[in-house]
Amino acid sequence: MLRLEYEKKKWRMDWIHFGDNNTKFSHNKALIRQNSNKIYALKIEDNWCYDNETLHNEAVRFFSNLFSLDDPSRVLFPLRGRFSYISLKIIDSLAMVINFGEVQNALFSMFH
Repeated sequence: MLRLEYEKKKWRMDWIHFGDNNTKFSHNKALIRQNSNKIYALKIEDNWCYDNETLHNEAVRFFSNLFSLDDPSRVLFPLRGRFSYISLKIIDSLAMVINFGEVQNALFSMFH
């Protein structure tokens, strides 16, 4: 963990010194970060997989299943009828333009 903090501080010092310009330094830093974020292997069914196409397909499958309704491990919470309905008047008031003076008066009245 100490090494990570050191690297962050070193990067921050370099950034302050070199800036955030379109330079070789900034391109190298972006490339290093991109490579460190890349997934090179996944454990699929107790076997390590390194093939890019298989990794891609597994990621697509995982996130498709994560957000699908067919997942039996996903618990659905029945919420229909548990909340009161909001009137059209209240809905319209939510879309009104905010008056700075009203907000300021409301905030100051809380503390006095």
